[in-house]
Amino acid sequence: MNTATRFIAVGALLALGVWAIFIVNEDVSVAPPVGKRWGTPPQVKGDKPLLLKSSKQCAECHPAIYNEWKSSHHEFAWLNPEPRRKELSNNFRNKDCIPCHAPRPLLEVGFGERPLERETRREDGVNCFTCHRSGQVVIAANDLGPGAANAPCNPVTWKAIAEVKLCSPCHDQHKVEQDWQRSRYAVKGSAEYKDCNDCHMPVTGGPGTVGGARRTHRGHGFKGGHDEAILRSAGIVRAIRLDNALTLAAAVEKLTGRDWRPAKELNLERGVLIEVKNTGTGHNLPSDERHRAVDLYVRFKPSIGKATEEVRLTRFRNPYRDEYENRNPFKDKPDIVLTNQMSWAESEIPVSQVRLLPDFNPNRKVYYPESTQLHAGESRLLWFEVPDWGRGTLELRLFYKLQPFLSNEDAVQIAETRVAF
Repeated sequence: MNTATRFIAVGALLALGVWAIFIVNEDVSVAPPVGKRWGTPPQVKGDKPLLLKSSKQCAECHPAIYNEWKSSHHEFAWLNPEPRRKELSNNFRNKDCIPCHAPRPLLEVGFGERPLERETRREDGVNCFTCHRSGQVVIAANDLGPGAANAPCNPVTWKAIAEVKLCSPCHDQHKVEQDWQRSRYAVKGSAEYKDCNDCHMPVTGGPGTVGGARRTHRGHGFKGGHDEAILRSAGIVRAIRLDNALTLAAAVEKLTGRDWRPAKELNLERGVLIEVKNTGTGHNLPSDERHRAVDLYVRFKPSIGKATEEVRLTRFRNPYRDEYENRNPFKDKPDIVLTNQMSWAESEIPVSQVRLLPDFNPNRKVYYPESTQLHAGESRLLWFEVPDWGRGTLELRLFYKLQPFLSNEDAVQIAETRVAF
């Protein structure tokens, strides 16, 4: 190492040392404003050690929250066989997956910054320290009660911990925060405003701390893709019969309440118009996780005789780069009608579809042109001619799949509808 290089290295170390001293001695009472991306969590002056070594120790003072976390997929993040599948992380040999499944304390890496993996206690997954530890203190979003002075976790209040930026390092890997920012739920002051906490950490009855004065706490079960009630509120599927008495444009208005007119009007003798709409999520459906899928299936059940096989009409998904099935042919452009062939009951049936953009903020940035996900408030319209199999019922079912290889029996049916013929 030459002299110039030594000076540069020594200067960098000195700068880091001064920065570290500044952080350690930061005044606890002067917390950065909520939402400041580069804000630093407060530190406790002095040498009082953090006496906690494991999340299990948090249960003594926070039993309700600890038990909620124990039942969550945050706690299960490292041991979960779902992301360990060969086709996904290949048992975490894909090291890009590790930082979010066994992360270091996010506040120590940098508020709102990409996480780094830890080497110890990986079986704890995304644990209490992941979100709350900062050096020798534990961060709380709410004002502290009198018992906090002698708590072994050295708690301090920093309200920014409740910001969306705490979730973003892992959950915005595939732009879920950006999806939310462009939805109607992100408009502050609006009656519809909701952030990550409102849906995934809802206010729950009972104090979060033993002897605490508050009667409620934020739930730490982190409900989402594994919660059937939330999934069933995510989207809808509805349909209407098409025939010579009802044009496609009229059917769209009747079914959706929207005015959309095809470039060329279409009349079907025995057709069906279907709408799949993201009605209940503040982000794409399915969300940012690349191994999620939402599938629409159809079958015909005649009044007499056996039902046809159930076949997949379409899939909503953000595919991996090596997937070629069901890539987005729209490239995020509206009003393009695309027609593909569906093999169904030994018939080849043309199926057409078009995107119906959200009413709110329809022109959204395209992050993944190959994605077939539905934006918040977006609809996908599909229509086709139903073969003349006599009187019966067309059954449509929408399934949410934690990974794209699941069968319908192992998936969650989130919506269904029927049309009589």
